[in-house]
Amino acid sequence: LQNEEVASTRRNFANSMLNWPEGGCPALRPIGMIDGGVDTNAPALAAARVINRDFAAGSEDSLRHGTEVASVMADPSRLKNLELFSANVIGRDTSGQDAAGASAIILALDWLTQQNVSLINVSLAGPRNKLLNLAIDSASTKGATLVAAAGNQGRAAPPQFPAAFARVIAVTAVDAGKRAYRQAVRGPHIDIAAPGVDVFVGSPSDGR
Repeated sequence: LQNEEVASTRRNFANSMLNWPEGGCPALRPIGMIDGGVDTNAPALAAARVINRDFAAGSEDSLRHGTEVASVMADPSRLKNLELFSANVIGRDTSGQDAAGASAIILALDWLTQQNVSLINVSLAGPRNKLLNLAIDSASTKGATLVAAAGNQGRAAPPQFPAAFARVIAVTAVDAGKRAYRQAVRGPHIDIAAPGVDVFVGSPSDGR
């Protein structure tokens, strides 16, 4: 039992570090997510209402990533009765690798703002794109708040986007000891650090 308690503490360190209220909080508004697709049948999403829209045809890996990111937000120990608008923007590039094109992200932003989703999470990072910047400015003007991952390209990498755009909240990752993730992008554009190393996520079949 003691080992199980230790394992449970490690698995849930993010909630403890954030002093998240025990039992979770009611979701007072929908959340938008721009990522890979989401498996709505995943056990980790059983308590959430997920509305999917495809802007690209992703792979199994992108489906897993999208589902895992969704599970972090839809975990009832964090948010209860969440309505999640999921925009799948990850397709295949010319080399056959998973990638999210700026045009797909722009279409996703437009869709989310049309659904009156005012809080949008983006767990994608890449080079600067002027059209994407304009789309983010437009969404922000309409009242949307965008939160984006800083990126995993390493401390010597240049700023990654959309996180580095002025109207986006850039989030980097720390572990249970509040140490920065070793592959995290650094820089003055980073707005906040949050638990993001060895966080338990619910995958399409189970969790990891």
